[in-house]
Amino acid sequence: MYTFLDTFIPSDSLGTPRLQTGEVIGALGRGTGGMTNILQTMFFSFLPILTDLKVAIIYLITVLYLWLGFILVIQVVFYFLVTFHFTKEKSPTVHE
Repeated sequence: MYTFLDTFIPSDSLGTPRLQTGEVIGALGRGTGGMTNILQTMFFSFLPILTDLKVAIIYLITVLYLWLGFILVIQVVFYFLVTFHFTKEKSPTVHE
């Protein structure tokens, strides 16, 4: 008969694998490293670029000419789409 705790605590009699402490710490370290990499990329690469683009678009629209801001928006969107397409096409697909 199963109890509430049996759903959270694996037992060897059920055939569930038990991880050693080092394996758990290694898995947590890899997950933490991946999240750190994602956050660093987001905050120190993408966010400054998007902020600069926003400032440039607002400046072009308000100070110079509306069409210059519009042209910049079109070029940036096209650049992101082409870069995404080629990156997706050239990156190897990992199958597990």
